[in-house]
Amino acid sequence: YEIFKVLKERAFDPGIIIKFCLFFTSSCATVYTEQTAVYLLKGPFFMLILEKEITLDELMHIEPVMYFDDMIKCVADIDRGLLAVNAEMHADLEALLLEQGSSQKSLYGFNIWEDGDIEFDSLINPPRNREAGYPRAGRYVADPDAREKIREVVEQWVNI
Repeated sequence: YEIFKVLKERAFDPGIIIKFCLFFTSSCATVYTEQTAVYLLKGPFFMLILEKEITLDELMHIEPVMYFDDMIKCVADIDRGLLAVNAEMHADLEALLLEQGSSQKSLYGFNIWEDGDIEFDSLINPPRNREAGYPRAGRYVADPDAREKIREVVEQWVNI
């Protein structure tokens, strides 16, 4: 529980909803306040499932851990309208959303660059492409309907 004290004292805005989940001990604690996101601590990195709209600048400067200087990895649940962000790999965000009840067929990985461009590229996308009838599309989100739904989810949560 010492980690909860340390994290609470770090640079978290007191208005942020923070949910700390330590999966190596299977213990969870939640601190409710009222602002931007749900923070989940899983292993050595921080991932977020957004609950309120944030700006692109806020997205690109997530504290305390940001993995890339000019982009952020994201996974959208296009059926539930959820957006998970900030991991070293899309697969980690996919696992987080699956733990939260998302269906794997609804999850797509992509990157948002600091200029607001969306790059529809992730290793979690090929199975979705095959399911949508694009068996040789690779990592790119080949289904134009899925790309549009991803854009809608991003616009719902990130003010670009």
